[in-house]
Amino acid sequence: MKANKWISFEQGNNAAKLHIIAFPFAGGTANIYKDLFNNNLYSNIKITGIDIPGHGKRIRENRYTKIDLLIKKMITDLDCLYEENIVLMGYSLGGILAYELANYWQNNNKFIKAMIIIARVPPHLNANEEKRGSYDRLKMKNSVIQLGGVPSEVIEENELFDFYLDILEDDFKLVDSYKNNSTIYSKYPIIAYGGLEDKEAKFIDLCEWDMYTSNFKIRIFEGDHFFLEKNKDVIAKQIMNDLSKL
Repeated sequence: MKANKWISFEQGNNAAKLHIIAFPFAGGTANIYKDLFNNNLYSNIKITGIDIPGHGKRIRENRYTKIDLLIKKMITDLDCLYEENIVLMGYSLGGILAYELANYWQNNNKFIKAMIIIARVPPHLNANEEKRGSYDRLKMKNSVIQLGGVPSEVIEENELFDFYLDILEDDFKLVDSYKNNSTIYSKYPIIAYGGLEDKEAKFIDLCEWDMYTSNFKIRIFEGDHFFLEKNKDVIAKQIMNDLSKL
């Protein structure tokens, strides 16, 4: 199956009521979700973590820098994963991928249960974002440190940090190349999760996801762009609560 190499892990019962397919943020891997639903409280949820080429278990593969090419390949390979109980979840860059896959399925009369967008502004605001993919190395390094989310041991190890910056640079180019100014009306609920101190995906911008659906909710948590790491238990319970109402 073409989808197999995209799948980093699967957790939960195949007979679960809901199946979450989760895409990570730029520079990240599916492992950020691996222990999100790790106890018996979440027996009704199955989660599949996705790694894009050049990340996680696919680290030896060539990375993409043009998002339209990545989206086309993703749709081709992941179409076979569709089920009627699917919830798509995407974090930052992963939010773009989740949104595009959801729209592809909707255009082909395949409707998901819901989409959870984490720390990602809606498509029509993408043009307003900083174009980090064109930064020189010093500016890139300072920008990444300021953004947060990188362990201090990685920053302090020059060779390791440079390798990580190579990955991030290509991922930023993916985001920079994203052009979708159309507001496609979604027939599925959209739930936006954000960090109170996040300067990348501010509350006022996340609220504009309500233009894309008649069923919109927003949840704000303590923290910056990488608020998930420090709030996993709280967020897992909130996801469970939100999805229980579908």
